[in-house]
Amino acid sequence: MQNKLLVSVIVNCFNGEKYLSETIESVISQNYTNWELIFWDNISTDLSAEIFNKYNDRRLNYFLADKHTNLSEARALAIEKSQGELITFLDVDDYWKNSILETQVALYKDNDVVFSCGNFYIITEHTKKSRVFRKKGEIPSGYALNNLLINYSVGMLTLAVRRSAYLSIGGFSSDYHIIGDFDLVMRLAINGKMGSFQEPLAICRKDGNNESILKVDLKIQELKIWYKKNGNSYKKTNKKAINIFYSSILYIESVACINNNSFSFTLLVSVLKRQSFKNILKIIIKFFIKKISGVRV
Repeated sequence: MQNKLLVSVIVNCFNGEKYLSETIESVISQNYTNWELIFWDNISTDLSAEIFNKYNDRRLNYFLADKHTNLSEARALAIEKSQGELITFLDVDDYWKNSILETQVALYKDNDVVFSCGNFYIITEHTKKSRVFRKKGEIPSGYALNNLLINYSVGMLTLAVRRSAYLSIGGFSSDYHIIGDFDLVMRLAINGKMGSFQEPLAICRKDGNNESILKVDLKIQELKIWYKKNGNSYKKTNKKAINIFYSSILYIESVACINNNSFSFTLLVSVLKRQSFKNILKIIIKFFIKKISGVRV
């Protein structure tokens, strides 16, 4: 039965010509063959459409958006065009090893698993250096809500979601552009079981053009909105975890402000109240490194 499970691969594209061929070919070369690729062209102005259309494979499906939308909306619209029982995601900067789909599908032999993710490599494009996203055993499984609040360990390029679960929670929220995947996963994790794999089976590129890097201020703003909207309900049963989560937002904001030369007294007070001594020390060190060298930290 698992071999017959159709997997939908959602590829959202906005001017992704640089790495697109490698992304598509990493899907075509999968050991697991029962998949469909939904290519959502979010009004690209480069050669993305031409590159996609050179591939002759009936499993590849091209859709052009009526208008440009934020990332969460684009993914939701693409999913509406898909048919798979399992929904996966691959952005045009990234690519997969050929065993990832068969590994993901195997996790869903457990009927209680509603979403899953796994390990991957992060490559910094300008230095060609790579590192593993998480050490072995650090990606949780089971009912993992607290773990995910404390140490979010879901990479979108390894996320797979059971369609029935996706639909039951209403899918992506259009409120978020950068953290839509985080919001989706947290809602899935409230009552849903998580599957995971520890071997790195995907490659994520960081070349300075990723939206989460370019729009770090928007990410912080969206995380604060998410916390304001959801924090009180989580405090009832997950107080320690949600407090640690909020501290992590302040840490990210502190580093961003140091890099932007906008670290304020108000933020400093919040940091001193919320952060561990270790994190306060790290923030102070980053502040002086930036002050002395001018290099981003």
